[in-house]
Amino acid sequence: MLDNIGVSGGTTIGSLKSSLLDYIGVSGCTTIGSLKSSLLDNIGVSGGTTIGSLKSSLLDNIGVSGGTTIGSLTSSLLDYIGVSGCTTIGSLKSSVLDNIGVSGGTTIGSLKSSLLDNIGVSGGTTIGSLTSSLLDNIGVSGGTTIGSLKSSLLDNIGVSGGTTIGSLKSSMLDNIGVSGGT
Repeated sequence: MLDNIGVSGGTTIGSLKSSLLDYIGVSGCTTIGSLKSSLLDNIGVSGGTTIGSLKSSLLDNIGVSGGTTIGSLTSSLLDYIGVSGCTTIGSLKSSVLDNIGVSGGTTIGSLKSSLLDNIGVSGGTTIGSLTSSLLDNIGVSGGTTIGSLKSSLLDNIGVSGGTTIGSLKSSMLDNIGVSGGT
């Protein structure tokens, strides 16, 4: 297990427990909470903006660009989505969201089978696709990229200025890049 790894200005990766990542600090103390059953809780993206928790492949309280908030996904539906200046889209029915513009043309793609594809978060940063409760290609602060979650593993996590943590295999962290392009 990895305990309290400091990355870029004291940002901290907490501890690896049962292939779960708890309290991962990325860029300016922004925090990714804990991975539980392949779910991501409290993911911080760009300036403290927060994605709440993934429960049963649902995204709750997703913060996008300047605190704008997407409410909660319930039964694969999105209710009370805040987009650009708190403007609100009511509820998603049929489980599909197509091309929702969020702050400066950033786009949330489509919801398919409880999956979120191509979610734009702050300045074009992109969260790729949710597949089987996995998060692929999550953009975090300035294009920094978290690769893909496979079998509760995190691959290619980008941390602060393009710095890269390689891949988690068998609950291990390989090729961890920390601070300043290391």
